[in-house]
Amino acid sequence: MITELGTIQILNLQEILAAIASELSSLANNVDSKNKVVALTGGSTPKAFYKYIAKLEDCPTNWENLTWTTSDERHVPIQDEESNFGNAERGMLDAIGVADHKKLPWDTELNVEDSASKFNDQWKKLYGDSQCFDLCFLGMGDDCHTASLFPGSPLIESGIKENFASVEVPGKGMRLTITEAGFEKCSKIVITVTGKGKINALRQVFQEEINFKSKPVQLLKKYSDKVVWLIDNEAASDLFVS
Repeated sequence: MITELGTIQILNLQEILAAIASELSSLANNVDSKNKVVALTGGSTPKAFYKYIAKLEDCPTNWENLTWTTSDERHVPIQDEESNFGNAERGMLDAIGVADHKKLPWDTELNVEDSASKFNDQWKKLYGDSQCFDLCFLGMGDDCHTASLFPGSPLIESGIKENFASVEVPGKGMRLTITEAGFEKCSKIVITVTGKGKINALRQVFQEEINFKSKPVQLLKKYSDKVVWLIDNEAASDLFVS
């Protein structure tokens, strides 16, 4: 289903996990796949996906062609259970044998502003300033946030030109995140939304007026031609129902 916010696929959880694996395999096995960067995200669905991949006995994906990072990050040590990259590393990257030089975590040992600056500098040195992630995975919170762009975020429509930035999220601490400029330069964006807890948020996002400040995930409308939504049956149960 094609919408103003991107293409929607409504699937069960196992189908979503398989669709994520297919997106990664297509990128990794492409003849021009070397030096491609995948940005993972946090949340329960990615953790389920990590287990799904780690348990596969025979996966023909050329994982060594991909470099891995995250689309946003909490400003915590990578060993912390709240670290998005740490969870990806422990749950999947180590299991599939990803080499250290193919990992690009945020340096959260620095203060948050320096961490964002370093990530921007690293990115420009490695990949230039005209592109961002080849495949960017996102989630959506029940408050309609995505990445670390929460309702009322000062980063929204701020005109920031950098792909990445630091931001304080009230009540949640400091975060590191992809920006709108980064979204614009991504080749493809895949957003997964699962569970009954997301029913109301999805209804607001797809059926109510566009308001980027109050519903940040609606920013994807600007890039809808490269956005795919993977939504499970529970979350989609009230979607487009009048």
